[in-house]
Amino acid sequence: YDVPDLGPWKVKNGLIPKLGDRAPKSPRPAQEEAVLKHLSRPQPGRYGNERNIRDRLIYQLGARSGMRRGEMCRLRWGDIQDGKNGLGFTLIQGKGDRIGKVRYSAETMGLFGEYRKYVPHEDDDSVLWTIPSYQHPQRVPMQPITVTRAVNEMGEAAGFHLGVHMLRHRTAFY
Repeated sequence: YDVPDLGPWKVKNGLIPKLGDRAPKSPRPAQEEAVLKHLSRPQPGRYGNERNIRDRLIYQLGARSGMRRGEMCRLRWGDIQDGKNGLGFTLIQGKGDRIGKVRYSAETMGLFGEYRKYVPHEDDDSVLWTIPSYQHPQRVPMQPITVTRAVNEMGEAAGFHLGVHMLRHRTAFY
């Protein structure tokens, strides 16, 4: 028997957006410019410079390499390998135990070098992303929710909704 098409009814009653109203899957060029402009400003506070560099790295890793937030949080200093011409790479264990190679630009490698000045690390097995803790005297490893919050704050400061997964969609344009 015939099943009626409820699509127009759902659009009319606001249950699904019209095709033109859909949120973009990746930041548009003007939005990306606004985020990068926000990230270039110094941030206030005791950890302002460190956080600024960390957030720029998070954006670079998400938008240019397509890394997931969990993959970012699992990175260790020894995972970052120097390549030719100032470029770098990392082998990561992705979803479903797949191994992937993530390439870094010279700009990203420079940000890693800057970030390393702020973050104490004993050896190459140290976690890359650590954050100050108000409950513990030492720094603690960054959790995926911290990456989500940082990306959401970038979008808020730029005046639009920016989600972590939107950065993965941005990779297709690089």
